[in-house]
Amino acid sequence: LAALAAMPARASAPEVFGLGSEDAALVNASSARASGVAAAFYNPAGLARLETRETTFGLLGFASRLRAGDEPQPIVEPFGVIVGAATPVPFGGVLARRIYVGVALYVVPDSVVRVIARKPEQPFFPYYDNRTQRLVVLPSLAVRIGWGFSAGIAINYLAGLNGQVFTAEGYTRAVEPRVDEAIFATAKIHAGLLWRSPSDRFAASLVYRQRFSVPFNTDSRNRVGGEPINIRIDAEGLFTPDEIVVGGAVRVVPRLRVSADLTASLWSQWRGPFVLVDSDLPIIGPLSAPPPTLAYKDTVSLRAGVEYEHPVDGFCALRARAGYGFETSPIPAESEQHGTRLLDGTKHFLGLGFGLRLSRGALGLRVDGHGQLHVVEGGGTVLSAGFSLTVER
Repeated sequence: LAALAAMPARASAPEVFGLGSEDAALVNASSARASGVAAAFYNPAGLARLETRETTFGLLGFASRLRAGDEPQPIVEPFGVIVGAATPVPFGGVLARRIYVGVALYVVPDSVVRVIARKPEQPFFPYYDNRTQRLVVLPSLAVRIGWGFSAGIAINYLAGLNGQVFTAEGYTRAVEPRVDEAIFATAKIHAGLLWRSPSDRFAASLVYRQRFSVPFNTDSRNRVGGEPINIRIDAEGLFTPDEIVVGGAVRVVPRLRVSADLTASLWSQWRGPFVLVDSDLPIIGPLSAPPPTLAYKDTVSLRAGVEYEHPVDGFCALRARAGYGFETSPIPAESEQHGTRLLDGTKHFLGLGFGLRLSRGALGLRVDGHGQLHVVEGGGTVLSAGFSLTVER
């Protein structure tokens, strides 16, 4: 079973569905418009848009109608909580309104991370399967440089597992194990640049998201009856490729803003969603089970969104948002010829959302909700929905 196990590609809920209802309604076309807490994911330089402190709380849920033939492909534990805060650092002098910090978290209610292994011949959708089942921690920092430019960096932080298990017959002839496993930090960067015109009518962005994965390596050394039974497991879970995003945003009229993102994802770097198992068994001796190797394809994603704000009176405004995007598939068409059943297709994204902004003096409140539909060609649909509450003060 260990030799046949496969590990799906996993990233996180922000990569798949978005971080916060404002940007998810725009199908994540937000690298040039995101600000505050959400900027930690979309473009850390967007923190420099902040005019005041803000705190965000939100909920995100999703449901799958993906199918492999007649077999449904559900998303396990399809629920998460979004929390975060961002603020200008209250320096004075030349540093006044120059430095901004924030943190965004996506929290799975009952686990930090969950790994599900599958056999290669079992059909599943790597893009969606179990991708939302990990804690996301994104601390961020931005600097307003001047001339309309700002720069920012965020750290995509989690942990990996590495170690050994030793098992041998003890003094009483019972099998006695000794486990030495270490949870170590793994951290990758999100870095971004943002330029805004003096009136903030135009904005342009460039973002780099570093390849991210959580290594899992365990070397099991066992001796029973004087014979060695050794197994080494090497896996790379929660994989997200290097991504480069170019984006823009423009206010067509004072209350109508359009944004768009073009993203290149380097999936060709991926080793695949399979576990490598090496073993040393009695009689048989050394035995290696190399995983299937496929030529995964780099992908391109284009997303666009529109946002309209309608003031009701001096302290209340309504907002409507919509978006569309598509993304090509990293899975080669000949995957089944290699004994695997990795399912995918070109994905189309549709988003819709509404918001309410209230302000009174120095205190502001934003309430936003959204729905997002993913249509996978030849595979089915995935629906996500959520809301977020943001306090400005």
